[in-house]
Amino acid sequence: MEFSYDTDPTQAAESRVKLLTMLAANKTPVMSYHFAWPGYGHVAKVGDGFRYYAEPMQMTL
Repeated sequence: MEFSYDTDPTQAAESRVKLLTMLAANKTPVMSYHFAWPGYGHVAKVGDGFRYYAEPMQMTL
């Protein structure tokens, strides 16, 4: 996906896909304030795109 705020929209979209592919392949946990509460989970490759799966936040140490 390209956004009008990107300096180079094509390169930015390619970078996002590369990052999401890496996060999905390594099952790296992600946290983002842009996602629904608690904003913590992981992404997975689904078809030609990606899906975010929320996980419950654990408040223990």
